[in-house]
Parts: sequence; C-alpha cells; structure tokens
Amino acid sequence: MKWYKLVFKQNQPIHIGKFNWGVVSETEIFIPGQTIWGAIVNYYIMNEGISSEDKLDKLKEALKNITNFFPSFNGINILEPVYNKYGEFAYKIKEEENEKLLTEDRFRLYFVDAEFKTSIDPFSLTAKEEKLYEFEYILPAPKREFKEKIKEFNESLYWIGLLGQDNGLKDDKYLLKKGMKIYVGGDVRYGFGELELVHITEVKGDELKRWHLDKKGNFIFQESTPLLNFVEFKNSIKFSGKLKLIVEMDFLQNEPVVMDAGYYIIPGSIIKNNKNSKNNSKYKLNKGKFKKDNKDNQQSAI
Repeated sequence: MKWYKLVFKQNQPIHIGKFNWGVVSETEIFIPGQTIWGAIVNYYIMNEGISSEDKLDKLKEALKNITNFFPSFNGINILEPVYNKYGEFAYKIKEEENEKLLTEDRFRLYFVDAEFKTSIDPFSLTAKEEKLYEFEYILPAPKREFKEKIKEFNESLYWIGLLGQDNGLKDDKYLLKKGMKIYVGGDVRYGFGELELVHITEVKGDELKRWHLDKKGNFIFQESTPLLNFVEFKNSIKFSGKLKLIVEMDFLQNEPVVMDAGYYIIPGSIIKNNKNSKNNSKYKLNKGKFKKDNKDNQQSAI
C-alpha cells in the first residue's frame, strides 16, 4: 500500500458537527476521517456519475484507509493534538526549535465564529416559532483582531491528513487531482465547507509512524506519543485523555441506519501501556479510527 499526504486549503467557513448544547450547534476543531472520507466519496458520486451499488461499494472500499485531518497554518506542519497538564485539549505548534500550545478555547477565540439561524416552515416560508439557534463555524483565517497574534499563519487555514491506497494514486481509477474541491460538514449548500486539494506527496517510514501507522495500515504503538486517530477502546488499555462514543450512520437509506457504534480513545490522548502490542495487526485504520479488523463488516456510511 502506498501512502500520501493530502493538503487541502480551506476556501470557505466549515462546520464539523460536534455537540448541540440547547440552541448552540458547536463545531469540532478537527475533521474526522469519516467526515472527509464521505466528502471525497460524494465528490466522485457527483462528478463521475457513480450510481450502481457495486461501483459505490468499490469506491468506499478504495478510500477507507484515510486518517483524521488537522489544521495547519502553513500547509506543511499540522497542529498536533495534545492534552495539557490541566487535561484541556490543545494544539502543539512548532516554531523552528521551539514548541508552544494553543488551547482549544484559544483556537476557538481566534478561528471560530457563530451566527444565529432559524428553521424555516416549508409551507409558509416563514421562520418557525422558537426555532432560533446559534451555528458555529471555523473561519479560513483568524478574526481580524487576532491576526497579529499568530505569527506562523500564512494566507489560509490548511487541513492535512494521510490516505493509503493499494494501487497508489497514480494507478488507481479513483484519482485525486490537485484543484479538486470537496465539501465537508454542515450547510454545504449555503456557502460552507469548501476545501481545495493543493498538494499531494507520497510518505513513508517516520511520517507513517507519527500517525501510528505501518505501511499496511496497522496500528503501531508509540510510547508517550499523542494519538492522531481514534483507537477502539478495550478494558486492557491504559491511557491519559478522553473517550468518545462514535456512531456511524448510513444516510443513503430512506431512514438513517446505525452501521457501527463504539467507544474510542480520541486524538491527543496517550496510550500508557503496550499490553496489546502482539495484537497490533488486528487494529486497522478505517476512516480515522483504528479498530479491530473485521472483513465481514468493511462497508460503512457516508
């Protein structure tokens, strides 16, 4: 399997669903592999006219070896997820030989904005009563008043992750090309979510290890190294960080169907023991998650 580093430039605000707190629709601050996988699959459905179930299943399978995507100020180095000494999620920023932390609260202050929206009654085309809500989104650039505080920032936020393919991108019929535009997250019909692929580079060795990957897509234990992808939780695993319940839904059905659900250790966490090192090969990357390989359940949802 060949692995490629994909660099997307953010052209529009994006909303990656995280939580709904009452009337607040909060955004995640990284892009889960499942989300960007779905966006790429949708690109081929819309642009290549893929409609048959067989071709669609092959397309999903060909693109499933994809990581989570993290923001970058320069299109080269990702903001690496970590937890600080207070247990807060943060991003680690590399400045030449120095490193500093940008907490989630600070990142949201610089890059996340919100607007109030209201649900519309489809019959009267008027606002539904008591349906006002706040919608968060990540801006392509820091808010004007904070631009000078981020010296590392270039012209736009970039999003970086890895994709593995058995035949390599150059030989595979599902070819990713520079300039292709995908749409992630919510409100893509209303000027949100556009990412443009600006760079593709093959990666090996140390770069794969940084993502806890071997060339076959297996999980590799790395001592004291924060995770960049979700890891399926088992009682035998000791870690520092947090857990999250992840549910995969198939929205292609008339009624959404739950395809898979489970608890995962989230990016930024650190696995403390290597008790499962002999079983690493049983944990395969699948849309940003390391989970036990189950060949009978390879299909998932957009």
